[in-house]
Amino acid sequence: MRPEFVDNQELNLRDALSRHIQWRVSHNLNTCLDIATGYINPQAFAMLADDLEQCERIRILFGADPLPPSREPSRRVGEREERRQQRMVEEAMQALQEGLEHDRNLIGFTPEEHHTVQRMLELLRSGRVQVMRYPGRFLHGKAYVFGKEDNRDGYLVGSSNFTAAGLTSNLELNVGRYDPTPVTRVGDWFDDLWDRSEVFDLAAIYEARLESNHPYLVFLRMLWEIYGQDLLSDHGDGEIRLTQFQQDGLNRARRILEEYNGVMIADGVGLGKTFTAGALIEERVYNQRQRVLLVGPASLIHGPWERFQQTNNIRFEAISFERLTNQFNESGELVGDAIVDPDQYSLVVIDESQAYRNPATQRAQALRWFLRGRVPKHLMLLSATPVNNSLWDLYNQLGFFIRNDAAFADIGIPSLRDRFRTAQEQDPFSLNPDYLFEILDATTVRRTRRFIREYYPNDMVPIDGELRQMVFPEPHIARVDYRFTNRLQNLLRRFVEIVVGGEREDEDPELTMGRYRWESYILNQEDMDRTDAARQLTMTGLLRSSLLKRLESSVHALGT
Repeated sequence: MRPEFVDNQELNLRDALSRHIQWRVSHNLNTCLDIATGYINPQAFAMLADDLEQCERIRILFGADPLPPSREPSRRVGEREERRQQRMVEEAMQALQEGLEHDRNLIGFTPEEHHTVQRMLELLRSGRVQVMRYPGRFLHGKAYVFGKEDNRDGYLVGSSNFTAAGLTSNLELNVGRYDPTPVTRVGDWFDDLWDRSEVFDLAAIYEARLESNHPYLVFLRMLWEIYGQDLLSDHGDGEIRLTQFQQDGLNRARRILEEYNGVMIADGVGLGKTFTAGALIEERVYNQRQRVLLVGPASLIHGPWERFQQTNNIRFEAISFERLTNQFNESGELVGDAIVDPDQYSLVVIDESQAYRNPATQRAQALRWFLRGRVPKHLMLLSATPVNNSLWDLYNQLGFFIRNDAAFADIGIPSLRDRFRTAQEQDPFSLNPDYLFEILDATTVRRTRRFIREYYPNDMVPIDGELRQMVFPEPHIARVDYRFTNRLQNLLRRFVEIVVGGEREDEDPELTMGRYRWESYILNQEDMDRTDAARQLTMTGLLRSSLLKRLESSVHALGT
């Protein structure tokens, strides 16, 4: 068979090449094949493997395809046009190398794909295949030339690269000729380019895929792919001096903020959430010239945060939870004497964000109204204790910036609410921490003192203008025994009876806490949600314990 017209419609190039090679084999003609192409992939080898393995010799010539005029780089100052052309060719050759490596990395690890790569490598290393790369100019021609240098008798010339798509699915145009004059001219064209080309080790690119790697190295590479950008984005040029773990937390928070429009910083108490948040605020205020609003308890706004502003010379606006809530009427409209305009801010920082764990409160509704302004906002939540009563506390806080229930579908969580619901229904003492890890890893910066001690043992912290090694003081526990007077002891006994109950287990205490365990009062037991009833019983037990702890602390703690 001598194909004359191939467009991947009536006849595709794969079948045309296969039939012609088999025709040459059956007629005892030489089976040398020269290929000029701009790209190549293992799938093309696989499609023609049975035919290529019968060829006496195969020569493959790579050349970089020219760029469209709209993508050509401008000439640099003082650069000649010849040098610009050469630079474009060199960049295209580098892109070709990187493209081959990228496609190699995307090949799956199924037995079929593994066999495809191995078969291609066996052919490339057989000694019958040579691969060269033409470096001088762009090479746009695609050709398949049959026969030896002194005895060529046919070719297919057109637009098809030696790729799976080029051989089968792309709408191509290739024309075959078998008369001596054009065949000789095309053969000479190929030989001339071949003689001016350089060796290209195509096999080495794919052999790297078959190399064995230690599992720990694979694990480290996975970590780098997930977290590498956090380490590479170390700005560190602000006025606020951070420890290394705080800088790493800032890098991570910045990435999460850009991806989800929000982030929760939940570092343990005393690890400097204020400094991490302050550095991000500094970037917004001074580098991006945007306004930031801080919302928090009045005691923190007029205490630590005011001192932080003065010490670090940062200017941002701050209001209390109550003042933000009072900005809106019952319809969600700004009241006449509102002190802040939602559309003026690009970043909102909520300190002690656990105060917004209940979505039904007026405080939470006010925050939703504020974030709903015409100007899109980023949200940063700060809390050392984001979970107080249940996992729904965390879910409700994340909901202020994760508004799409399927936001984590790409990591195997089709419904955020369903994942939290399932986690909440499990025994908290047997809940696998990994169950919510993907969500926390995507949205939260959370480090503990133990983590810092282990992974940042020599971190330096600025103290009085000097960098000193960070030290966590060891707690020293001292036992203090004391006795109650008879009157106070009787009072405590009576308080315990009211809150917890007497000796009879079947008798409810006087403080029933009915509003927290309403399931217990349903008359029709069939209508009762047993799981919810058990959860409510557990919650009331925690509340009773909390009252006892407050009384043990002080009368003032009990009263508040």
